[in-house]
Amino acid sequence: MPVTRSQSGTQVSQVNHDPSSAQEDSEITRKSLEQEQATKGSFIEWFDLDYSDNSILKQTDWKLILKEVRKVDGCRQITWTNPVENGQRLWIIIRKIKIRLLPDKSNAMVKDWRRRAQRDVFRQSDAMTQTMKEIIFSPNPDSHSKALSIYRYIYASAKFILDCFSKPNRPDMVYEVWTVYFPVEVIVALLDSDPLYKFPRMVNYRSHPYASEDPIGAVLAQVTAFVAGEVEYKGRRCKRIAWFMNWKSTGEEKTYKGTEYDRKENGQGSTVMESFIEKLHGLGMVGYESCHAKFQEIKHWS
Repeated sequence: MPVTRSQSGTQVSQVNHDPSSAQEDSEITRKSLEQEQATKGSFIEWFDLDYSDNSILKQTDWKLILKEVRKVDGCRQITWTNPVENGQRLWIIIRKIKIRLLPDKSNAMVKDWRRRAQRDVFRQSDAMTQTMKEIIFSPNPDSHSKALSIYRYIYASAKFILDCFSKPNRPDMVYEVWTVYFPVEVIVALLDSDPLYKFPRMVNYRSHPYASEDPIGAVLAQVTAFVAGEVEYKGRRCKRIAWFMNWKSTGEEKTYKGTEYDRKENGQGSTVMESFIEKLHGLGMVGYESCHAKFQEIKHWS
C-alpha cells in the first residue's frame, strides 16, 4: 500500500477473519463483503511491489511483461510509478479486465474484470503466463509486496490515472496519493445509509474558474477509490479509501493547500488542507498515509 510519509512507524497488517471472533464483528465483516460484492463497475488491481536492488523485478524486463498483459483484449489501462518518497517500491495499476470463457472453456477472452472470481479465472487461463504470475500477479509477502483490489471509484477524468509524462504543457504534473483508514463499522454504516455515498474531496474545484493565478487551478483531478478487504491499523479493524489527487505541480499543490478556504463563526479561518482533514476526522478517520508519484502508462504498441 502507499508509502507512509507522515506516519512511517505505523504497522499495517491484513486482517484474518477468525470464525470464533465476536458475533458483532462477524456481522460487520459480512455486511462489508456484501457491499463490495454488490458494487458494479470496473475492477482495478493495485500492486505495491518490492523494487530494491536485490528484488526479482530489478533482474527482469517487467515492462515487457506488462506490454504483453496490455495486449490482452479488454485491458483498458496499465500505469506504473516509483513513489517519490520511496524509490524502492514499484506500483502497478491495471484497470478494467473481466473474463468470459469461450464455449469450449479451453481458454479465456478478457473483457472487464468485475469480480474476484473472474480475476481468478484469468489467472488460471492460457492468457496468464507463468512469468506474469511469478513476477507481477503473485507478489512475495516476505518482501512486503501487496496486491490490492479497487472495487469502486469516483473519477473526474476519462482515465483512472493520467500519464504524467504525456502532457508537454504540464512538465511538473504529479499525483499525491492518500490512503485513509476508517473503522470498518463506519464505512459499513455510511454505505448502508447511502450506497452511493461520496466522500469529501479537497474542495469542489469544478465550481471555481480554472486559471494559473488561481490556487484552485492547481487541482487537475481527484479520484476517490474504495480498496477491498480489511486491515489492522493502530489496533483497529479498518477499511481503506484512497484519494488520487492530480496536481499541476508540487509548488502549486503547496499554495493550494495553504489557501484559506473556510472561515468559521468565531472569525478563524482554516486552510484547504485543514478543512479536508477536519472532514475526514469528522467521519471517524483513524489515520492516513500519503506520498507523491509520477505515473507512466504502458502502451503495447511502443
